[in-house]
Amino acid sequence: MKSEKKTRTLEEIRKQNKRPNMFFDGMEEKTVELSEKAFQAGRDFFENCVQLTSRHLIKKLQEEMMIKFR
Repeated sequence: MKSEKKTRTLEEIRKQNKRPNMFFDGMEEKTVELSEKAFQAGRDFFENCVQLTSRHLIKKLQEEMMIKFR
């Protein structure tokens, strides 16, 4: 006999919470329209900073692993 899990609604969670406005306010997913300039700036940041850093870290880790296994 499996007990069915009751799915609570957002309002039920807010009522249960001691500070009803704290838990979900501002956290609901909302679609944000970006201008082409903002989108391009984000893409440039990712390609020039984040992606390069991850590649650098992967290369560094690979080099460290090669040193350990020699």
